[in-house]
Amino acid sequence: MLIWVTTFIAISLSVCQAQDRTPTGFYYPRSQNIGPYSGFLASGCFGHKDYFPNEYHLGKDSWGYMWEPVYATASGEVIWRSKHGWSPDRKVGDETMNINVGLLILHYTSTGQPFQALYGHIRTLLQPGQSVSAGEIIGYVGDWFNQQHVHFGVRIPPSAQPRALPTGDWGRPNGDTWSWGIGSWIEPMGFIQSNSPQ
Repeated sequence: MLIWVTTFIAISLSVCQAQDRTPTGFYYPRSQNIGPYSGFLASGCFGHKDYFPNEYHLGKDSWGYMWEPVYATASGEVIWRSKHGWSPDRKVGDETMNINVGLLILHYTSTGQPFQALYGHIRTLLQPGQSVSAGEIIGYVGDWFNQQHVHFGVRIPPSAQPRALPTGDWGRPNGDTWSWGIGSWIEPMGFIQSNSPQ
């Protein structure tokens, strides 16, 4: 009986966390309590000291403990899974949950606007071509030294090619390549707080 109650409580907590949504209906990848980690366009370039030296940040890092669930902000389709990076030691990715990867998912707003969401530093089994539902657990927070978090980025792709992958560095472009490095990446939290999901 005690085992059943413990299992029930754990499942209930997981479901409750998935209900953390924006007023417009998007799910937060972790929670609305995103913590103090690096924001969109945090910079270590040109004398700034709030980010890695000579790099910009193309997402918002959301705090979380390792193995806590990461949620799909909306329904969509996985269009890319990294084979490198997104781990503190740059291990090569594989198809297991042994190391961190980045996952790019194509979503749409209620107006039909396509957008790509990047979920970085996560452990997941999802592969390109798979569909996800809004609020579904798509993976779990991975390791990142002693500062576990999820990198959440949002990009507006060309309307005629919503599955077109971005060029350049998707997370931390070099300050020397800033003129083209940002591509179509936008401030992610403001986007999901001011738009509605399809």
